[in-house]
Amino acid sequence: MNTIEDRPELEVDEIAVAFVVEDGLRMRLRGRDRDEAIRRMYGRIDTELIAWRLRITTRTVQRVRARITSAPTEHQPLRFAA
Repeated sequence: MNTIEDRPELEVDEIAVAFVVEDGLRMRLRGRDRDEAIRRMYGRIDTELIAWRLRITTRTVQRVRARITSAPTEHQPLRFAA
């Protein structure tokens, strides 16, 4: 599948994310920018305010957050000596 998550050359627009997260600007972000903004705001800003800032629904915020937290990491599990 060819999604934006599969293309590492596309990086996050730090300025746009900072405008939303730190300055409270209301902007429609997409893809990795939206995911990063939600990751930075979730837990410290109300979900309804996150949705309002990004011009999306609260359900979309919850879905993105669930996908981000359930994404596999590159960390290897610890192996204990028997």
